[in-house]
Formats: sequence, C-alpha cells, structure tokens
Amino acid sequence: MHKVVCIFPEGGFGTEEKLKRFKLGVSKILLDFFEETKINVPVYPVGITGTKIFYRPGMKLGFHVGMPIYIEDFIQ
Repeated sequence: MHKVVCIFPEGGFGTEEKLKRFKLGVSKILLDFFEETKINVPVYPVGITGTKIFYRPGMKLGFHVGMPIYIEDFIQ
C-alpha cells in the first residue's frame, strides 16, 4: 500500500493560462525528510485541468502526471 500526499505548491488557485509562483515550503519538507531518513521520495508534478470554475461534485477534471522528481538531484 502506497501513501500519497498532495500539496499545491502555488499556495492557492492559479489559472490555466498562467501558473502562480511556487512556494518553497515543499522543497523544505522534502529536504528535511531526506536529511533525516536518507529516503529519496519521488515527487510527481500533476497538472489539473477543467478548473476554470469552482469544482462541484460530479464535474470532470483532467489530470496530467509528469515524470518523478527527486530532491537528491537538486542538493548541491
């Protein structure tokens, strides 16, 4: 069984045309976890489409999942 955590690094809702600036808290969480456990957790970027209006139950959303990113690749 896998456990998943979803975090919206923009800190709020963006538009489909332009992303908001990412917050650095996600990087800090991953770095602290890696330094403490030496576990290189994969992070999957996910784009959500169909959110031009506020989501209501039953609405269809699109999800685009990118290749995994690992914090160890960015540690200098």
